[in-house]
Amino acid sequence: MIFSRVSAIVFLMPVFATFGLPARVKLALSLCISVICAHYIELPVRERGFVELLPMLMVEGAIGLALGFSLRLFVFALQIAGTIIGLSTSLSQVLDATGPDPLPALGKILIVSSAALAIALGLHVKFVEFVLLSYELFPFAHAPDPSLLTPFGIQKVAQSFALAFSLAAPFVGLALLYNIAIGAINRAMPQLMVAFVGAPFITFCAILLLTLASPVLIEVWRDALLGFMSDPRR
Repeated sequence: MIFSRVSAIVFLMPVFATFGLPARVKLALSLCISVICAHYIELPVRERGFVELLPMLMVEGAIGLALGFSLRLFVFALQIAGTIIGLSTSLSQVLDATGPDPLPALGKILIVSSAALAIALGLHVKFVEFVLLSYELFPFAHAPDPSLLTPFGIQKVAQSFALAFSLAAPFVGLALLYNIAIGAINRAMPQLMVAFVGAPFITFCAILLLTLASPVLIEVWRDALLGFMSDPRR
């Protein structure tokens, strides 16, 4: 029963499901985490038959998928932020096919660096705590109420988009200033080919801004992820 919930989360959560890990590795990881959680969770299934346990198994899997998708939204936030940054700074076509999903180079940098930071901060330990906490949010074998689960999902999707726009905001501001400056220069000097001057400039400024702002952006993402794993209801 524990493995049914844990495996569904592992197959969708950040880091473990981001870089194309083999299914056998994910299953082994799910089994190890399930064994750890079994020492802290007591489930009333000893006196039940297989026919009675099968619906419970399906409910546990559905709960795991809902929680895993909630964690997966943090990866989607990085992908959306990377796409916005790439389109805003004319870098959307650089190294856009380095993974299974087309993604601008800046988005790939954000995903790899955030995954490295999450592992360095002990994501596996936080994940065990998250699984144990999930039994308080979603009790064992109790199907979630759709009237409560729907607002929960909508809230998490909205928070994911808000996080993505927050991460991309400095680059959007840079692109706005660049376009205003290019428009003013073009009006003042129509004979100047502003595209040849502006394209290298915006590329350099985007890379420089990424170098300066990436530690703060990754910390914001980390705080959001760890905050959700410590209290999924907020």
